[in-house]
Amino acid sequence: MESVTDLLGRIHAGEQVAKERLVECLYSELRTRAEATMRNERAWHTLQPTALVHEALVRLYESSAFENAADRRYLFAAATRAMRRVLVDHARMRKAEKRGGGMTKVPIDFAIASVEARQIDVLDLDAALKRLGELSPRQEQVIELRFFGGLSVPEVAQQLGRGLSTIEADLKAAKAFLYGQLTA
Repeated sequence: MESVTDLLGRIHAGEQVAKERLVECLYSELRTRAEATMRNERAWHTLQPTALVHEALVRLYESSAFENAADRRYLFAAATRAMRRVLVDHARMRKAEKRGGGMTKVPIDFAIASVEARQIDVLDLDAALKRLGELSPRQEQVIELRFFGGLSVPEVAQQLGRGLSTIEADLKAAKAFLYGQLTA
């Protein structure tokens, strides 16, 4: 199977078929990440990991993400952002429904210090993450990759090209910030 880097090079050279091959290559890894993200969802959640991946890939395919991707790291960050947008858009749609559109709850026990298995609204989390991003874009990326991308702390460190201790410190600071934002 071709590597993501090779396929990106072919896409940059204008080869349309390479874009389709890249989607095939990405699918399995994104599906694994989506399963990790959705694992702790409430049982009645209507968005399945497969649907999350499909919608994120459609958004990536229709955008210029493949053409702009310099490397695998950039591409997976773009995919993680796309999955976050799909989850947020899904929550907004559910909230806007006239019947049964209550709040969408998501687990963020890894993101909030000293809150045991707390469920929060994904729209509130998105707003808090945007505020965090204004203060520290990297901390926002750490939470985004960890929560929406389903990556472990070492995987986040590798994805961002940072040391493990730096990512752990970012995660700790981001947890404290989010805790303050979401419990206020």
